[in-house]
Amino acid sequence: SHDIGISVLIKDMTYLKKVQQQLLQAQKMESIGMLASGIAHEFNNILTGIIPNAELIKLTTNGNDINYSRAESIEISATRAAEIVKKLLNFARDDKKTDAKFINLNKTVRETLDILRKLFDRNIEIVDNLIDGLYKVKMDETSLQQIIMNLAINAKDAIKNRGKIIFSAENYEMVNQQPNEMNKIDKQIKYVKLEVKDTGCGISSENIRYIFDPFFTTKKPGEGTGLGLSMVYGIVKSVNGTIEVNSTLNKGTTFTIYLPGTEIDDAEQSINITIHKIGRDRTVLVIDDESIIVDIASDMLKALGFKVLSATSGSKGLKIYKQYVEKIDLVILDLLMPEMNGATCFENLKLINPKVRVIISSGVGEIEKRNQLKKMGISDYLEKPYNLNKMAEKINNIIN
Repeated sequence: SHDIGISVLIKDMTYLKKVQQQLLQAQKMESIGMLASGIAHEFNNILTGIIPNAELIKLTTNGNDINYSRAESIEISATRAAEIVKKLLNFARDDKKTDAKFINLNKTVRETLDILRKLFDRNIEIVDNLIDGLYKVKMDETSLQQIIMNLAINAKDAIKNRGKIIFSAENYEMVNQQPNEMNKIDKQIKYVKLEVKDTGCGISSENIRYIFDPFFTTKKPGEGTGLGLSMVYGIVKSVNGTIEVNSTLNKGTTFTIYLPGTEIDDAEQSINITIHKIGRDRTVLVIDDESIIVDIASDMLKALGFKVLSATSGSKGLKIYKQYVEKIDLVILDLLMPEMNGATCFENLKLINPKVRVIISSGVGEIEKRNQLKKMGISDYLEKPYNLNKMAEKINNIIN
């Protein structure tokens, strides 16, 4: 007779399922990133056709004319659209390194709070306890907006329908009692301490240690991805800051962020385009596969006093450059073109004239690509959608 036995193998699949879910989420994010990048490029080309046209109408119209204010409202709306595209692009980008500059934290936070007040339920009170005279913070403005938005949305969800979200900020100087991990940062003494406090349901002590983990969420599927706070954590770390969280169940939660500050006043000098005819009859060659961009860039350059040559492909641009190499003072070259892209076209321009001055223009502002091009020897980078001031500023730096 044969012995008959049963072998039972029980395996806990929870962890495996979680890893699988995270992998699917990462793949989903990558697809969204690629889609967002493509959309942003198309939109930026469209907006480059709108913003400068509105500016040119303003330049040639009397301030009291109804068309002046119409052009102004087109410009404001299109610029807001450009900011949304930029946020979409920053969200999609792998490298979160964007253009850091010294910013006025109060101004950015207050503008973001104005938007949130319109979006949130009237029963949620957004309190502004920011003090004036804060140190400047060196970071990208869009990243700071993302921090505020994410923390505010989290607070709103914790409050449910009624309560307060209190934003406060003050200058903070490190003495001996340093916040967590701060001692790793050398020589930095001045910080801006930003606090976001809510009167919501709080976070349990079990959950609080996972709070910044990617994909960790206490919300139901479909209600949250668990990416908001990890994004905030990543941004804060990238500027050498730190973030702490304190919470009491049913009492509320406080997020405290320390951002390196400075007293440098980095006031940007923008060029008054109506006065500065910086062209002085010099010649610029514009190369872009979108004819609408070529037309608008040519109009802008003429308004600045330049003579303009143009081409709608890299190969046509090279022919024109070869022919008028003695005359052309500067080339504005699109990065993403079919047949011959901007980088290849630039290499070929350098073969004709090693000292060629080129501004690369693109609707997809990848920092890595930009750094690579700078190493190759481009003079500057002009992000689409651009306006007259931006264009004038970049050109002025190169040819004057």
